[in-house]
Amino acid sequence: MSYFIKIHQCQHDTIKQTLINKDVVLTQEQLDEHQSALDVLFAKSYTRDPETHESETACELLYALEVLCEAKSTQSDCITFYLDDDYPLMVDFLFNDWDVADDFTLPLSPHGTPAVVYRDSKSLSSYITAFQDMLDNEAYDEDFIEEHELVVLINSLSCARQNNCGVFVFCFQ
Repeated sequence: MSYFIKIHQCQHDTIKQTLINKDVVLTQEQLDEHQSALDVLFAKSYTRDPETHESETACELLYALEVLCEAKSTQSDCITFYLDDDYPLMVDFLFNDWDVADDFTLPLSPHGTPAVVYRDSKSLSSYITAFQDMLDNEAYDEDFIEEHELVVLINSLSCARQNNCGVFVFCFQ
């Protein structure tokens, strides 16, 4: 199944402060599409199942958070790929725990995606090395991710690491 990820170079604290201060400039189209979910995010009035952490409203909230991250990011990239259990590195990168405390406590989508994770600049080095090794050793299948998409991923993470910045990574189906 085809997925795409959006990587937004942005500090966790920037988004945290944006949610507290409601300080963001969005287009009218973005506001029209996401206003009700943004209001819920700003008020932190969302809930999630105590066991699964899922919520039926998670999709709308995660799309709204992605709009905020895009507005506050210094660089954004989009990569298309096919999720494959033969590449656990990508599954770990996209779905493992956040690198900082997930103080947003956002609900998870009951459908698996959309999903979001934050990777801080310290952890990016290991992911860059692993993805670069995958590329250098041609240890990937073009049915999983095309070479140019892998290069974009590596370059995006490398840029964030050079800027000592973290990334919000959103996965969509």
